[in-house]
Amino acid sequence: MSWIQSLNNAGNKETSTRKDVHKCAYEFYKKLYRKAPIEPVENERRHVGIEDNQQTQEIIDPISETEVQRHIKALNTDKSPSPDNLTNETLKIGAPLLIPYLKLLFNEVVESEQVPDQWRLS
Repeated sequence: MSWIQSLNNAGNKETSTRKDVHKCAYEFYKKLYRKAPIEPVENERRHVGIEDNQQTQEIIDPISETEVQRHIKALNTDKSPSPDNLTNETLKIGAPLLIPYLKLLFNEVVESEQVPDQWRLS
């Protein structure tokens, strides 16, 4: 079995005992993977009226059927189908039936903040 014989610690001093090497590696990776503090940036979001030290919540208006319809109408029909073989032309033809369901789906994604993996493919 082999192991690292020595490491330089944060003070650039060589450590060679197994315990010190372990501690040096632990401290290095602890610092490396520590999350940096997130500084709040004002005026980037609209916030619900709460104090600065409380959690903030971004306000996002629900997606409407009109908005879904507008984006479907704007789709280019000369594009190749997505990996699921769904063409923009199919979406346009099926829009009257699909729009209410798409609106529900899009709002669920926004609310849950979970984007389906399949959406990342196209």
